[in-house]
Amino acid sequence: MAARAEIQPGLILESGDRFPVDGFYSYVDHKHGDEDGCFVSPRAGGGMLFLKGMKAPYLGACFHHIRWRLNAIYK
Repeated sequence: MAARAEIQPGLILESGDRFPVDGFYSYVDHKHGDEDGCFVSPRAGGGMLFLKGMKAPYLGACFHHIRWRLNAIYK
């Protein structure tokens, strides 16, 4: 039986994906580089807590596909 890979900080997800673990996730970038005219800045720094199974959101000011990075697992 193959061992399951452990989820580590640094994992990248996209808007619409389900979060695999409870953790703090932060904005990485726009998936298609379509941030022109968007209010979301790459300087956005702080992480947000999301729970396992929740869908990775589109941001309220931007309905483009956003990438999210797992910064820390919440236990």
